[in-house]
Formats: sequence, C-alpha cells, structure tokens
Amino acid sequence: MRAVIDKDVGGPAIVVHDRARPSLRTNGYMIVRPVAVALNPADVAVLDFHMVQAGNLLGCDYAGVVEEVGPGVLRDFKKGDRVCGPARPGGPLEPENGTFAEVICVKADLALRIPEGMGFEDASTLGVTHITTGRCLVSLPACVCGNFASVIPLTVQLQYQKLNLPLPDKPNASPGQMLVYGGSSAMGTMVIQFAKLSGYEVITTCSPQNFGLCKSFGADHVFDYNEPDTSEQIRALSKESLKLCVDCISTDSTAAFCSQVLSPGAKYSGILLAKCPRDDVESVLTVGYSFLGEPWEQFGVINPASKEDFEFSKSFAELSERFLREGKIKPHPVSIREGGLDAIPVVLEELRAKKVSGAKIVVRV
Repeated sequence: MRAVIDKDVGGPAIVVHDRARPSLRTNGYMIVRPVAVALNPADVAVLDFHMVQAGNLLGCDYAGVVEEVGPGVLRDFKKGDRVCGPARPGGPLEPENGTFAEVICVKADLALRIPEGMGFEDASTLGVTHITTGRCLVSLPACVCGNFASVIPLTVQLQYQKLNLPLPDKPNASPGQMLVYGGSSAMGTMVIQFAKLSGYEVITTCSPQNFGLCKSFGADHVFDYNEPDTSEQIRALSKESLKLCVDCISTDSTAAFCSQVLSPGAKYSGILLAKCPRDDVESVLTVGYSFLGEPWEQFGVINPASKEDFEFSKSFAELSERFLREGKIKPHPVSIREGGLDAIPVVLEELRAKKVSGAKIVVRV
C-alpha cells in the first residue's frame, strides 16, 4: 500500500508505494481504511524532535471506514462503521502506529462514530484535538510520569492531571474565566467549546481575520495578540484575577504573553514544552501519548502503560461522541488539499513555516 513515512530520523517525510498492510493487533485494535486524514503541528514536532525513526509511519488523525475489529475491543464497533479518531505516529515500540496510509490499525475504543450528515473530511480533524482537550482540561484519576521528567530540562513538574475542571456534562454554575491563547487553531476552537460546556467565560486571542471564527465557536471575548495593549485590556477585563490559561501554541513568546495577564496562583497549561516564566504561576504540560494504555517511548525513555489514562480517554471519547451527535461540539474549518497522500510532505513544510491559519488542512486518501 501507499504510506507516508519518516525517511530518516528527523525527516524528511516521503511517500512510499510498497509498504505492507498492517496486521490486526490483539489488544483492542481495529483495521480502518481512511477516507481523509488531517495534519497537525504535532506531525511536524515528531520529526523535528526526532520522536520517530526511519521507516516509521506518520500521522495522528484519521476518518474512515472500519474493515475489521479485533479482540479486546470494549465498545461495539463493527465492519462498515464510519469512524474518526486519534493515533500516535510510529515509534520504536510500534512502528505501525500512524494514520497516513491507505490502511491503518488504530485503538478502537478511542474512536468516535461519525454522525449522519458529517463528511469524512470534517470528521478527520477531531481525533487529536478532542482527546488532547480532555487530557488538558479535565481531572484524571492518576499521574503516570515515568522517567519523562528526568530527560526534559524543565523546572516545571510534568503532570497528567491538568486544570482539573469538572466533566463538561456536569458543569459548575459560575466557574469563572479562562484564557485560551491561539483560539483560531484547531486545538483552540476545541478547547473553547469544552470550556464553554463546563460553564467558563472564555477569553481568547487570535488575528483579527479570525475574530468571527472564534466567536462562532463560543468565545466571549476576542483580542488581537499583536496589539501592544492587549495584555492590559485582558487584565482589566479579568480584574487582575485570571486563574486559568490554555496556551494552544505553546512557544516561549506565547508563554511570556500569558504570564502578563495571569494572576498569582494561576495555572498555565501548555501543549508543548514551553512554560510560564513566573514562579507564582503553576505550569502544567499535556502530553497525550499515554492515552493508548500501552508503554510508550519518548526521547529515549520508555514510559509505563497507564490503564487509568486509557480508561479516562475511552470515557472521554464516548462523551465526545455523544456531544458530537447532539451538536454540542463541531469540527474546525477545513482546507482540503488535492493530491492525496502525495500532498502531505508539502503540507508538513507549510506547517513548519507557520503558513496555516484559521483552517485545518485535510487530504483525501
């Protein structure tokens, strides 16, 4: 089959035509034939941070049709179901993980059924953003850090319990305000939706051309991050009492901006390795790879399997599937690129150059 793989450690991504079809694994997997796949900044990060090896399959998001369901699947998927969901790219422990191929093997219980009337292209954007949002916002039952903290030069303690919000189907009456930096990103629009379902008043930042986009997903207040007085405006709006922030871009410069608007004792949650440069703000990091409930390798360190993280992710997938069916959450806007899998290496370079804004790039497999 055709597939997109890492040619060497660190890239480039290349398309091959002779990759073997994946075998059906016995620990809760199913075979899916993707119709569309979405591209994420994480697809660039795994190359730039040497998180995949030569020959590993790439890709995190998919939407397609179930071909075969293996043993150990807890939810009632069957052949012919239209599904979407998250995966992690291949690695030393399982090089066949990944979604950029004509046939893929995915963890079944983390998938979402695509509701009637939604196309594969829109659905392909949901997997990584919804599962990462759950890991970022909602309280988890256990912390499984393994040896990860010892190999990353951060003073922040890495946690898998994040902002510890209530589940969005059981919101607080008036929980307060939350800053979502980068609200026009695919992660941003998903965080905005779930924060609103949890009852929060959402403040977000983006470029002016994306103000309408953020408001359409539920943001209450939208600011241009390029304006010199934006941080002052946010402080005034929050009355210097902003306690929660999700940084959907997570660079040193975005973390610095967030540090200007948060109050003492606040929590800053990033999705990459940036941290808030203030000692009186707690920085937490969302790394979603333990969602499979299997051992995973990161920066040369083997992290143990976490049954608790898998059970949480499974439960959150079921909740997201229901919200999707009920119309309480919706996908990010898409930009469809022609050329199928052959377009993916080109799009990865666009993502690396930060040329993508306001839409998630999708290719039809």
